[in-house]
Amino acid sequence: MAEYAGNAAADALLAAITDEPLPEGAHEDAAFMAEHRSAMADVALLRRQLTAIGNTLADGEARQDTRARQDARDRDDTRDRQHDSERQHDSERQHDSERQDGSEHQGSRKPAAVAKPKLEPKPKLEPQPKLEPMPPRPPSRRRRRPFAIALGGLAATAALSTVVGLGWLVSHNGGGADSASKSSGGSAADSATGAGGAPSDPAGELACSRLVVEGTVARVRVDKATAPRFTVVLTVTRYFVPDHGPSQVTFLLSGGAEPSPHPGDHVLIRIPRGADGPTLWAVGDPLVATNRAWITKALPQARTTQCEQQ
Repeated sequence: MAEYAGNAAADALLAAITDEPLPEGAHEDAAFMAEHRSAMADVALLRRQLTAIGNTLADGEARQDTRARQDARDRDDTRDRQHDSERQHDSERQHDSERQDGSEHQGSRKPAAVAKPKLEPKPKLEPQPKLEPMPPRPPSRRRRRPFAIALGGLAATAALSTVVGLGWLVSHNGGGADSASKSSGGSAADSATGAGGAPSDPAGELACSRLVVEGTVARVRVDKATAPRFTVVLTVTRYFVPDHGPSQVTFLLSGGAEPSPHPGDHVLIRIPRGADGPTLWAVGDPLVATNRAWITKALPQARTTQCEQQ
Protein backbone atom coordinates (compact mmCIF):
# COMPACT_ATOMS: atom_id res chain seq x y z
CA MET A 1 0.00 0.00 0.00
CA ALA A 2 2.84 2.43 0.72
CA GLU A 3 4.17 2.07 -2.81
CA TYR A 4 1.22 3.84 -4.37
CA ALA A 5 -0.36 5.81 -1.52
CA GLY A 6 1.39 9.06 -2.50
CA ASN A 7 -0.13 9.38 -5.97
CA ALA A 8 -2.64 6.64 -6.75
CA ALA A 9 -3.80 8.11 -10.07
CA ALA A 10 -0.26 8.42 -11.46
CA ASP A 11 0.78 4.91 -10.29
CA ALA A 12 -2.42 3.38 -11.68
CA LEU A 13 -1.74 4.95 -15.06
CA LEU A 14 1.93 3.89 -14.99
CA ALA A 15 0.95 0.31 -14.14
CA ALA A 16 -1.52 0.30 -17.06
CA ILE A 17 1.11 1.62 -19.51
CA THR A 18 3.91 -0.77 -18.48
CA ASP A 19 1.48 -3.70 -17.92
CA GLU A 20 3.34 -4.62 -14.73
CA PRO A 21 1.77 -6.59 -11.86
CA LEU A 22 -0.02 -4.43 -9.30
CA PRO A 23 1.71 -3.92 -5.95
CA GLU A 24 0.74 -6.03 -2.97
CA GLY A 25 -2.50 -4.83 -1.40
CA ALA A 26 -3.60 -2.77 -4.42
CA HIS A 27 -6.60 -5.02 -5.10
CA GLU A 28 -8.03 -4.12 -1.72
CA ASP A 29 -8.04 -0.40 -2.53
CA ALA A 30 -11.29 0.35 -4.39
CA ALA A 31 -10.21 3.85 -5.44
CA PHE A 32 -6.88 2.61 -6.80
CA MET A 33 -8.53 -0.22 -8.74
CA ALA A 34 -11.06 2.18 -10.25
CA GLU A 35 -8.22 4.42 -11.41
CA HIS A 36 -6.36 1.38 -12.79
CA ARG A 37 -9.39 0.08 -14.76
CA SER A 38 -9.96 3.53 -16.25
CA ALA A 39 -6.28 3.83 -17.18
CA MET A 40 -6.30 0.36 -18.80
CA ALA A 41 -9.29 1.37 -20.95
CA ASP A 42 -7.59 4.61 -22.01
CA VAL A 43 -4.31 2.87 -22.87
CA ALA A 44 -6.15 0.18 -24.89
CA LEU A 45 -8.01 2.85 -26.87
CA LEU A 46 -4.78 4.75 -27.50
CA ARG A 47 -3.04 1.60 -28.74
CA ARG A 48 -5.90 0.82 -31.17
CA GLN A 49 -5.76 4.34 -32.58
CA LEU A 50 -1.96 4.24 -33.00
CA THR A 51 -2.21 0.84 -34.72
CA ALA A 52 -4.74 2.31 -37.16
CA ILE A 53 -2.36 5.21 -37.89
CA GLY A 54 0.51 2.78 -38.51
CA ASN A 55 -1.64 0.67 -40.87
CA THR A 56 -2.67 3.75 -42.85
CA LEU A 57 0.94 4.90 -43.28
CA ALA A 58 2.12 1.44 -44.36
CA ASP A 59 -0.76 1.03 -46.85
CA GLY A 60 0.02 4.44 -48.35
CA GLU A 61 3.64 3.40 -48.91
CA ALA A 62 2.51 0.17 -50.64
CA ARG A 63 0.25 2.15 -53.00
CA GLN A 64 3.14 4.45 -53.90
CA ASP A 65 5.33 1.42 -54.78
CA THR A 66 2.55 0.05 -57.03
CA ARG A 67 2.12 3.38 -58.82
CA ALA A 68 5.89 3.65 -59.39
CA ARG A 69 6.03 0.18 -61.02
CA GLN A 70 3.02 0.99 -63.21
CA ASP A 71 4.61 4.26 -64.38
CA ALA A 72 7.82 2.42 -65.31
CA ARG A 73 5.86 -0.10 -67.45
CA ASP A 74 3.99 2.72 -69.20
CA ARG A 75 7.27 4.45 -70.07
CA ASP A 76 8.74 1.20 -71.52
CA ASP A 77 5.62 0.62 -73.67
CA THR A 78 5.73 4.18 -75.02
CA ARG A 79 9.42 3.85 -75.91
CA ASP A 80 8.80 0.55 -77.77
CA ARG A 81 5.95 2.06 -79.81
CA GLN A 82 8.16 5.01 -80.80
CA HIS A 83 10.94 2.68 -82.00
CA ASP A 84 8.49 0.63 -84.13
CA SER A 85 7.13 3.79 -85.72
CA GLU A 86 10.63 5.06 -86.58
CA ARG A 87 11.58 1.75 -88.23
CA GLN A 88 8.42 1.83 -90.34
CA HIS A 89 9.12 5.39 -91.54
CA ASP A 90 12.74 4.49 -92.45
CA SER A 91 11.52 1.55 -94.57
CA GLU A 92 9.05 3.74 -96.49
CA ARG A 93 11.67 6.41 -97.20
CA GLN A 94 14.06 3.75 -98.57
CA HIS A 95 11.44 2.41 -101.02
CA ASP A 96 10.59 5.93 -102.23
CA SER A 97 14.28 6.66 -102.88
CA GLU A 98 14.72 3.44 -104.91
CA ARG A 99 11.69 4.23 -107.09
CA GLN A 100 12.99 7.76 -107.80
CA ASP A 101 16.49 6.47 -108.83
CA GLY A 102 14.94 3.95 -111.27
CA SER A 103 12.80 6.62 -112.97
CA GLU A 104 15.80 8.95 -113.60
CA HIS A 105 17.90 6.10 -115.13
CA GLN A 106 15.21 5.17 -117.67
CA GLY A 107 14.30 8.78 -118.63
CA SER A 108 16.36 8.88 -122.01
CA ARG A 109 15.21 5.48 -123.33
CA LYS A 110 11.92 4.07 -124.44
CA PRO A 111 10.12 2.97 -121.47
CA ALA A 112 10.06 -0.75 -121.13
CA ALA A 113 7.95 -2.91 -119.06
CA VAL A 114 9.49 -2.80 -115.72
CA ALA A 115 8.34 -5.01 -112.94
CA LYS A 116 6.69 -2.97 -110.32
CA PRO A 117 8.62 -3.35 -107.13
CA LYS A 118 6.76 -5.28 -104.59
CA LEU A 119 6.23 -3.21 -101.50
CA GLU A 120 6.52 -4.88 -98.24
CA PRO A 121 3.33 -4.66 -96.26
CA LYS A 122 3.42 -2.31 -93.38
CA PRO A 123 3.95 -4.17 -90.18
CA LYS A 124 0.87 -4.23 -88.09
CA LEU A 125 1.28 -3.20 -84.53
CA GLU A 126 -0.21 -5.71 -82.24
CA PRO A 127 -2.61 -4.16 -79.79
CA GLN A 128 -1.05 -3.72 -76.41
CA PRO A 129 -2.72 -5.78 -73.73
CA LYS A 130 -4.59 -3.75 -71.17
CA LEU A 131 -2.58 -3.66 -67.99
CA GLU A 132 -4.55 -4.44 -64.91
CA PRO A 133 -3.42 -2.61 -61.76
CA MET A 134 -1.63 -4.89 -59.35
CA PRO A 135 -3.47 -5.41 -56.08
CA PRO A 136 -1.71 -3.71 -53.19
CA ARG A 137 0.47 -6.11 -51.31
CA PRO A 138 -0.39 -6.65 -47.67
CA PRO A 139 1.64 -4.39 -45.38
CA SER A 140 4.61 -6.04 -43.81
CA ARG A 141 4.26 -6.62 -40.11
CA ARG A 142 8.06 -6.45 -39.80
CA ARG A 143 8.05 -2.87 -41.16
CA ARG A 144 5.02 -1.62 -39.28
CA ARG A 145 5.67 -3.03 -35.82
CA PRO A 146 8.72 -0.87 -34.89
CA PHE A 147 6.86 2.23 -36.07
CA ALA A 148 3.78 1.36 -34.00
CA ILE A 149 5.90 0.60 -30.94
CA ALA A 150 7.74 3.93 -31.25
CA LEU A 151 4.47 5.85 -31.53
CA GLY A 152 3.02 3.92 -28.61
CA GLY A 153 5.95 4.77 -26.34
CA LEU A 154 5.83 8.44 -27.29
CA ALA A 155 2.09 8.68 -26.74
CA ALA A 156 2.32 6.86 -23.39
CA THR A 157 4.93 9.34 -22.16
CA ALA A 158 2.81 12.27 -23.28
CA ALA A 159 -0.27 10.80 -21.60
CA LEU A 160 1.54 10.35 -18.27
CA SER A 161 2.89 13.91 -18.36
CA THR A 162 -0.55 15.31 -19.16
CA VAL A 163 -2.30 13.45 -16.33
CA VAL A 164 0.29 14.27 -13.65
CA GLY A 165 1.32 17.79 -14.68
CA LEU A 166 -1.88 19.39 -16.03
CA GLY A 167 -4.60 17.57 -14.09
CA TRP A 168 -5.03 20.49 -11.68
CA LEU A 169 -5.43 23.06 -14.46
CA VAL A 170 -8.04 20.96 -16.29
CA SER A 171 -10.16 20.16 -13.25
CA HIS A 172 -10.04 23.63 -11.61
CA ASN A 173 -10.05 26.01 -14.58
CA GLY A 174 -13.47 25.57 -16.16
CA GLY A 175 -12.41 23.00 -18.74
CA GLY A 176 -8.77 23.87 -19.40
CA ALA A 177 -8.84 24.42 -23.19
CA ASP A 178 -11.82 26.80 -23.08
CA SER A 179 -10.14 29.00 -20.49
CA ALA A 180 -6.82 29.04 -22.34
CA SER A 181 -8.56 30.14 -25.57
CA LYS A 182 -9.99 33.33 -24.04
CA SER A 183 -8.65 36.70 -25.13
CA SER A 184 -5.85 38.41 -23.24
CA GLY A 185 -8.33 40.81 -21.63
CA GLY A 186 -10.43 40.14 -18.54
CA SER A 187 -9.38 39.64 -14.96
CA ALA A 188 -5.83 38.50 -15.83
CA ALA A 189 -5.09 41.89 -17.43
CA ASP A 190 -6.06 43.65 -14.18
CA SER A 191 -3.71 41.69 -11.88
CA ALA A 192 -2.93 43.80 -8.85
CA THR A 193 0.38 43.80 -7.01
CA GLY A 194 -1.26 43.67 -3.59
CA ALA A 195 0.52 46.81 -2.47
CA GLY A 196 -2.75 48.32 -1.29
CA GLY A 197 -3.18 45.77 1.48
CA ALA A 198 -6.56 44.34 2.49
CA PRO A 199 -9.61 44.94 0.21
CA SER A 200 -12.80 46.58 1.49
CA ASP A 201 -14.50 43.19 2.03
CA PRO A 202 -11.78 40.60 2.77
CA ALA A 203 -14.19 37.78 3.71
CA GLY A 204 -16.31 38.33 0.57
CA GLU A 205 -13.16 38.46 -1.52
CA LEU A 206 -12.04 35.05 -0.25
CA ALA A 207 -15.56 33.55 -0.47
CA CYS A 208 -15.60 34.36 -4.18
CA SER A 209 -12.11 32.94 -4.78
CA ARG A 210 -11.34 29.76 -6.67
CA LEU A 211 -7.68 29.61 -5.66
CA VAL A 212 -5.60 31.49 -3.04
CA VAL A 213 -2.08 30.10 -2.52
CA GLU A 214 1.45 31.09 -1.59
CA GLY A 215 4.52 29.54 -3.18
CA THR A 216 7.57 29.76 -5.44
CA VAL A 217 7.51 30.13 -9.24
CA ALA A 218 8.92 26.91 -10.77
CA ARG A 219 8.56 27.54 -14.53
CA VAL A 220 7.40 30.34 -16.85
CA ARG A 221 6.64 30.01 -20.57
CA VAL A 222 4.70 31.79 -23.31
CA ASP A 223 2.60 29.51 -25.52
CA LYS A 224 1.34 30.52 -28.98
CA ALA A 225 -2.24 29.64 -28.00
CA THR A 226 -2.25 31.99 -24.98
CA ALA A 227 0.26 34.71 -25.99
CA PRO A 228 0.95 37.34 -24.81
CA ARG A 229 -0.05 35.86 -21.45
CA PHE A 230 2.42 33.84 -19.38
CA THR A 231 1.81 30.22 -18.38
CA VAL A 232 3.12 30.00 -14.81
CA VAL A 233 3.81 26.78 -12.87
CA LEU A 234 3.84 27.47 -9.12
CA THR A 235 5.18 25.16 -6.39
CA VAL A 236 2.72 25.68 -3.53
CA THR A 237 4.01 26.08 0.02
CA ARG A 238 0.68 27.11 1.61
CA TYR A 239 -2.99 26.74 0.65
CA PHE A 240 -5.62 29.24 1.81
CA VAL A 241 -8.45 28.46 -0.66
CA PRO A 242 -9.09 25.57 -0.92
CA ASP A 243 -7.69 24.04 2.24
CA HIS A 244 -5.32 21.71 0.36
CA GLY A 245 -4.37 20.59 -3.13
CA PRO A 246 -1.51 19.34 -5.32
CA SER A 247 2.09 20.39 -4.84
CA GLN A 248 2.05 22.45 -8.06
CA VAL A 249 -0.60 24.53 -9.83
CA THR A 250 -0.61 26.07 -13.32
CA PHE A 251 -2.35 29.34 -14.29
CA LEU A 252 -2.30 32.13 -16.87
CA LEU A 253 -0.89 35.58 -16.01
CA SER A 254 -1.33 38.79 -18.01
CA GLY A 255 1.61 39.68 -20.24
CA GLY A 256 1.57 43.17 -18.70
CA ALA A 257 1.74 41.98 -15.08
CA GLU A 258 4.19 43.88 -12.88
CA PRO A 259 6.62 42.60 -11.96
CA SER A 260 6.86 39.91 -14.69
CA PRO A 261 7.23 36.33 -13.38
CA HIS A 262 10.61 34.62 -13.02
CA PRO A 263 11.56 31.19 -11.66
CA GLY A 264 12.35 31.44 -7.95
CA ASP A 265 9.98 34.36 -7.23
CA HIS A 266 8.16 34.17 -3.88
CA VAL A 267 4.52 35.03 -4.69
CA LEU A 268 0.99 35.00 -3.31
CA ILE A 269 -1.93 34.83 -5.79
CA ARG A 270 -5.71 34.98 -5.75
CA ILE A 271 -7.83 33.73 -8.70
CA PRO A 272 -11.59 34.52 -8.52
CA ARG A 273 -14.27 32.04 -9.49
CA GLY A 274 -14.80 31.90 -13.25
CA ALA A 275 -11.49 33.66 -14.02
CA ASP A 276 -8.45 32.18 -15.72
CA GLY A 277 -5.84 34.46 -14.12
CA PRO A 278 -5.09 36.09 -10.77
CA THR A 279 -6.45 39.45 -9.64
CA LEU A 280 -3.87 39.43 -6.84
CA TRP A 281 -0.23 39.02 -7.87
CA ALA A 282 1.97 39.85 -4.86
CA VAL A 283 5.69 39.27 -5.47
CA GLY A 284 8.45 39.43 -2.87
CA ASP A 285 8.58 38.73 0.85
CA PRO A 286 7.19 42.13 2.04
CA LEU A 287 4.09 42.08 -0.18
CA VAL A 288 3.51 38.37 0.46
CA ALA A 289 3.61 38.98 4.23
CA THR A 290 1.23 41.98 3.97
CA ASN A 291 -1.40 40.05 2.02
CA ARG A 292 -0.92 36.85 4.00
CA ALA A 293 -1.87 38.80 7.14
CA TRP A 294 -5.32 39.97 5.97
CA ILE A 295 -6.05 36.64 4.27
CA THR A 296 -5.26 34.66 7.43
CA LYS A 297 -7.39 37.03 9.50
CA ALA A 298 -10.42 36.95 7.17
CA LEU A 299 -10.29 33.23 6.31
CA PRO A 300 -12.47 31.93 9.22
CA GLN A 301 -15.29 34.37 8.37
CA ALA A 302 -14.93 33.64 4.65
CA ARG A 303 -15.76 29.97 5.22
CA THR A 304 -19.29 30.98 6.33
CA THR A 305 -19.74 33.86 3.85
CA GLN A 306 -21.88 33.47 0.74
CA CYS A 307 -20.30 34.72 -2.51
CA GLU A 308 -22.56 37.41 -3.99
CA GLN A 309 -20.87 37.68 -7.39
CA GLN A 310 -23.03 36.85 -10.38
